[in-house]
Amino acid sequence: MNPVRVVLACDWFLKYAASLSVALSSSGADVALVCRTHALEFASHAEEKDRVLDECHACGVEVIQLAGRFVSVESARDVIRVRRILREWQPDIFHAQENYDPRLFVLARPYPAVLTIHDVRPHLGAHPIGRARSLFRNAWIRGADRIVLHGENLRFEAEAEARFDPKRFVIVPHGLDPLPRPLPIPSQPNVLLFGRMERYKGLDVLLEAMDKVWKVRPDVKLTVAGDGPEATRVRPNARIDVRIGYWPEGEVDDLLGTASLMVLPYLVGSQSGVGSLAVSRGIPTLVTDVGSLADLTIDSSFVVPPGDAVGLASAILRHLQHSSQLREAILTHAREQLSWSAVASQSLAVYRDLLNGGVGRR
Repeated sequence: MNPVRVVLACDWFLKYAASLSVALSSSGADVALVCRTHALEFASHAEEKDRVLDECHACGVEVIQLAGRFVSVESARDVIRVRRILREWQPDIFHAQENYDPRLFVLARPYPAVLTIHDVRPHLGAHPIGRARSLFRNAWIRGADRIVLHGENLRFEAEAEARFDPKRFVIVPHGLDPLPRPLPIPSQPNVLLFGRMERYKGLDVLLEAMDKVWKVRPDVKLTVAGDGPEATRVRPNARIDVRIGYWPEGEVDDLLGTASLMVLPYLVGSQSGVGSLAVSRGIPTLVTDVGSLADLTIDSSFVVPPGDAVGLASAILRHLQHSSQLREAILTHAREQLSWSAVASQSLAVYRDLLNGGVGRR
């Protein structure tokens, strides 16, 4: 069987697309990664982005970057250049992450198309995307032969919206890279909230829950790490370590190593990259019952209703003290169900089904 030739394309979600590129390449596919020249996803730290792309190169992925703004003479020339490269490369599949870049839509048109939707519904507090972006998002949704969602619960959300065609849905987990062994349990009990601080992340709910935790366990520390509009809402407290700012990739494990628990008190959401990072290191992760977050957990005791500070406090107190065996079980779950190798295998099955004439728009 000849290897499937896959173009992975993104504007945002480069960290995700790069990890999937490497996993697909390691699984025997020929992979080209089309991305933008900007490093906005890395808080404009170009060296962070370069490191990610260097890892792709080292694994045999061909990296192609689109320069310039959406609408410019430079942009039009770059589309012609990239289209010529792809024509010579002869891809079987064009797999895009959800985006609003009209150039990626144009580049995808000659090929069977797969689209990954990371968020079926806008996050709470998100700015409206505007008419032009909405038009391109809907064009992608109408034009894709397959629409990848990251969990069965997201299928139910998508089926409730008329613009989605349920016959084209496929479920593929978010993906993570599990360590060989879990991070050790820290000596100082510490609850971690990490990532972009947006309204939908439920920071206020966590702060209310921690007030209840501290009545029982005043020795517990809370670490809030990341950047975003909600980060400044944390009130001064000797028990709270606030670390505002972008967190470099090379320092993430040092931060995760301080966590007894990772907490994702989201009010709405689909899935979580930082949650994937935590479980891939065996860290118990408490989530709310939104989107596909529950897929990160090994049982329902790690899942609470959104907005429920009492339930969240109870779950924190229940799981704060835990054994190394629990961390091993979490890492086993991550390795068997959510690893990038599992995601690559399922993605390749989606591509082959499409190429073999499975139900789609064509």
